Amino acid sequence: MLRKYQTFLLKVSSILEIIIACIVLITTIFVSCLVVLNTITSIQNGNFVMEDFMSLSLSMIVGIEFVKMLLLHTPESIIEVLLYAVARQIILSHESALENLIGVLAVAVIFMLRSRMIPEVFEGICKKYRNKDKK
Repeated sequence: MLRKYQTFLLKVSSILEIIIACIVLITTIFVSCLVVLNTITSIQNGNFVMEDFMSLSLSMIVGIEFVKMLLLHTPESIIEVLLYAVARQIILSHESALENLIGVLAVAVIFMLRSRMIPEVFEGICKKYRNKDKK
């Protein structure tokens, strides 16, 4: 009896994850269209601000990676979301040098975890660069 409820709740939670992923994806697509229109208008009016454009663009990338994470449920997808979120914060924040250093260290730790948790991905990257050096 308890097993039936667990199975039912797992199915419901999976469906809810897919619904949330769809909502995030639709919102990201909608915001992308608005960013394009806003960028064109800003350029035409002469008041384009690159920082605003980068902020919205990186937020959309984090949203897309979040959708992948919800759908794939893999360590790689979780690490990618963390990596993009931290990178966005480092690039767009105007914090102190110490806070930027902490962000860079966080990215380094994420890469270290990635190479330890997902060695086949790390090995694939290393082979790719070794083959470039041989050419």
